[in-house]
Amino acid sequence: MLRRVLVPLGAAVPIAFAGAALAFPIDKTARCVDRGLIEQALAKTGPSPQVIRSEVLREAVAKIGLFGCPAGGRSEVVLVDYTIHSALPRLWIVNLKTGAGIDQPLHVAHGKGSDPEDKGIPSQFSNVDGSLMSSLGLFRGAYRYNGRNGVSLKLKGLEPTNSLAYQRYIVVHTTGRIKPDYVSPQWLSENGKLGLSEGCFVVMRSDYRRVEQVLANGGLLYASATPRTAPPADAAPAPAEPGPAASPAPAVAPAPAPAREPALNP
Repeated sequence: MLRRVLVPLGAAVPIAFAGAALAFPIDKTARCVDRGLIEQALAKTGPSPQVIRSEVLREAVAKIGLFGCPAGGRSEVVLVDYTIHSALPRLWIVNLKTGAGIDQPLHVAHGKGSDPEDKGIPSQFSNVDGSLMSSLGLFRGAYRYNGRNGVSLKLKGLEPTNSLAYQRYIVVHTTGRIKPDYVSPQWLSENGKLGLSEGCFVVMRSDYRRVEQVLANGGLLYASATPRTAPPADAAPAPAEPGPAASPAPAVAPAPAPAREPALNP
């Protein structure tokens, strides 16, 4: 009689071969990542302000290998590069199976606590409630809700650098109910950079639905501030306040003990 053996998800699977037991670890990225096609797409585009940095893309794939693919068989993920000035688009929706989207960035704001002098580039990051800073690492999208910023999308942090994102209400939203609209073409034109959030990923109204579709109910977002090894070609701050030649290593505040979740925003 045949017996069915249940193997825990993610465990190494022993396979008998020529009298020996070989253990092959399961690749958690196999169903959502094609590394070969990603590298081909990067090679075709070459370095450009429009193209996601290869090191950010590879970091994201490595993290997905630890935490698993987006839910529902999706291959698209959201990637944010915080070494880029907020005057320029720095959020990508990338298809990890085909490489599509690596050269189509969107705008996104960062937290005011991460940029206390409002220079346009965040210099410090935190997982601490009340810091008003952006957080780094891999996030998984949860559910949408209607709060004080209009329709928004909750995020769950998967790493020590962002584990309190859910409690802190570090979410994806637009500025639908906010005046003035600090993430808009008009604000960007008048100020030479985006306004500052309270740590949330705030995108333009025209882009919100697309980002939400990728993240809702188990999608993935990876935020990076890995320092550049050379002066960024895409540093384009306002004329009176040029960006730095290279981004320093970001300061990351230590995470506190988990806090009690606050009531849902009205």
